[in-house]
Amino acid sequence: MQERVQGKQPRKYWRRHERLDLSIECDFSDGVRCFTENLVNLSPGGACVSIPRAVEPGTNITMVLPSIPPVKVLGVVKWCRKKGIKYLVGVQFKELDSNQKESIKELISSIFWRSQAR
Repeated sequence: MQERVQGKQPRKYWRRHERLDLSIECDFSDGVRCFTENLVNLSPGGACVSIPRAVEPGTNITMVLPSIPPVKVLGVVKWCRKKGIKYLVGVQFKELDSNQKESIKELISSIFWRSQAR
């Protein structure tokens, strides 16, 4: 059981959506640079991407997720942390329409079930 800190919920309860840990490529742009990098985790509300350069929190980004067909989403960088020679970037998706939401859910489901079949 996790402890409460200063009357707050344990950290695991702060997230709105469960994350699926994974390692697949996605396209990512901060409006200046474009990357094809590793998607570290994914949820209906956001993602974590491993990229070669730091990106400031608050930066608007565009991601193309590898669903079929690929889905383009807009997001905002919530945090950026150095890990080894790369940076982990937490992205919160913005204003997803119903098609984007459904595509993300289907992508998560297909990755999850493929990983269970191994």
